[in-house]
Amino acid sequence: MTNILVYSLWFWEIDGGGPSARCHQSFVDNPQLGDFMFSQSLLDPQSRARSTWRPRFIDYLFHKVAFSYQE
Repeated sequence: MTNILVYSLWFWEIDGGGPSARCHQSFVDNPQLGDFMFSQSLLDPQSRARSTWRPRFIDYLFHKVAFSYQE
């Protein structure tokens, strides 16, 4: 369990330049700057512009939990 929490927190901090960088418009316009591609990032540019979704810690936690059992 500790491994899951540490990995999630660590990757949340470094992915795409960190949480503050992911809040800038440049990240919204170009979501490929992130290391993980979330399904919300694959929306067309007009939908992404209207959306307020950004990758948050819970998204990285879900990713690690979902894929930790495949290792």
